[in-house]
Amino acid sequence: MGAQKTGAICVTNVSVEGKPYFETSKTSPIRTNQVGFYPQADKLIFIKSDSKQPLRWTLKNAQGINIDLGRTSVFGLNPASGEHLHQIDLSNLTTEHTDLTISVDGEESYPFSIQKNIYQSLKHDAFSYFYQNRKWS
Repeated sequence: MGAQKTGAICVTNVSVEGKPYFETSKTSPIRTNQVGFYPQADKLIFIKSDSKQPLRWTLKNAQGINIDLGRTSVFGLNPASGEHLHQIDLSNLTTEHTDLTISVDGEESYPFSIQKNIYQSLKHDAFSYFYQNRKWS
């Protein structure tokens, strides 16, 4: 299969009857840095919502316990994406946490962390990616 030669693949016992299979991917309307934030850095989270009024939000720790709550600030239309956005500012949260999630309007974010060494493994991850995807492999 890896050679640059023509070939034929024979398939038997195949049926195309039945309902078509569709898989839809659902993206979260909550936009956050999925890796995380430094404790002293700005921590802005954006939410895609058509609501013109602030929305309630809840911040939960890894055990599912509410550690903060509030209302979003209506950011408005983002001309680059064409989306109406809300904003949550968690910059006042300076203690280290892992696996935090934000819940807004019935939606939950992907887990993120607040840590001093949040990007420590990034250089190794980058080298690993380029090593495994090098041109001569």
